[in-house]
Amino acid sequence: HPDDVEPSKLREYAEMEIGYSIHLPFDDPLIDVFDPVEGDGKAMMFAANSEPVNQYINLLLDIHTYPEAADVRALCNLRLLESMNLLDDTKTYLLTNWLINELSITIYSKGNVEFQRFQPLDTDLSKWKAKEAGEHQLDFSYLGEFDEYRMLITDQMLELERIMDFFRFSISKEQNGIDEIIVMGDNPNLNNIHSHLKQNFELPIKLINDQFMKKHYPGFKAKHAALLGLALKEVK
Repeated sequence: HPDDVEPSKLREYAEMEIGYSIHLPFDDPLIDVFDPVEGDGKAMMFAANSEPVNQYINLLLDIHTYPEAADVRALCNLRLLESMNLLDDTKTYLLTNWLINELSITIYSKGNVEFQRFQPLDTDLSKWKAKEAGEHQLDFSYLGEFDEYRMLITDQMLELERIMDFFRFSISKEQNGIDEIIVMGDNPNLNNIHSHLKQNFELPIKLINDQFMKKHYPGFKAKHAALLGLALKEVK
């Protein structure tokens, strides 16, 4: 950003530049700007489609619920990983968060979020069965042919490879690649996904599964990772 833009005016500046120097893939965005180092001419902008955000807001208002904290899932996961001393500020990580019907991808490089993408997994939710697993908890299992679901996972491997190449040759000015892949999420097939990734990528791959979580946060499972990361957020 220009040197003459004051830190308090960065959000206003970004709003004026949308559609000109800043292009977004949706209309009527909600944005915020974070300036970690004042005076260096760099800032980070967060943008979201206003429609789904307003849907969440209206839902919470309708049930008279006023949350004390809210955050992007990827940032919650990063906060949790940081609390477990798993992130090195000199490295670049590909953080993958696997749910039953979606994959969120984050590239975290040298202390900064460089890239985020949401990938839907086109699975038939009617083929997933929920089973009670304790108070207020459910476990899910797939009732269809698992090879069908495996193909969806395989398609995402190709997408991850394209994203890593895109980061190395288009985003990273130093043409640095990914140093490590981190696998997280509440997908019941997380161990299989981890094995599939190891077969496809010659990179260190860390799995945040139930056993790993138990070592750092006894009583919690892999599916609680994002909620724990949110709980670690300072509420002002």
